[in-house]
Amino acid sequence: MVWTGAAPGRDLMSLALDEPSAIRLTDAVGRALATLHTAPAGDDVPVARAPWPLLSEPLPSMTTHPPDRDRDAVLATWRESAVQAALRPLSVSWAHSDRWTHGDLSASNVITETDGAVTFIDLESAGRGDPCWDLVTLEQTFASIGLSPFGFRRAYAAAGGPASPCPLAWRTVRALVTAWQHAALPGGNHSIVEQQLDEARRCARDVAPSMQEESR
Repeated sequence: MVWTGAAPGRDLMSLALDEPSAIRLTDAVGRALATLHTAPAGDDVPVARAPWPLLSEPLPSMTTHPPDRDRDAVLATWRESAVQAALRPLSVSWAHSDRWTHGDLSASNVITETDGAVTFIDLESAGRGDPCWDLVTLEQTFASIGLSPFGFRRAYAAAGGPASPCPLAWRTVRALVTAWQHAALPGGNHSIVEQQLDEARRCARDVAPSMQEESR
């Protein structure tokens, strides 16, 4: 279910689950996301706001800060040629997608009710876009709260979710966005920023051989 008003239930951050309950939850979220991604999205549905790494230039708010080691490192990594080469096809696919995308599936935007129903809230970023962005974001969300993403992926694919498997380059996007989020925090978090930037570069490097193979 996609909800545009107040939704009953609790968000993922407020849940304390035993293993069977966690499995049921991740399965339910996978099925709910597949339902969203397979819903008709005609030309009257606007293109969703793309994650910033897919833009041709950083957001204005990202370039007006004083010199800062971590934020400058994120932007420098984003500008690296291998990273840009990995991201370029995703920008094209986003602009031409005919699938619904939520765009901001943080733990606070996934609500679960006592009967197991799952609701996605806060559709400010929703519209037509690449469902892979939702998939890699939810996988990271699950990992951040100690839930395994494997059942989620399995349930999503079984329910007809169109974004499975996702191109590896989407992990570059997710890592860059996460790196910036931590770099922009008061005081920053240098170790997490470095870790995410290493992940962004690694995934971008791994994309190159697969792109060469596809072009043959």
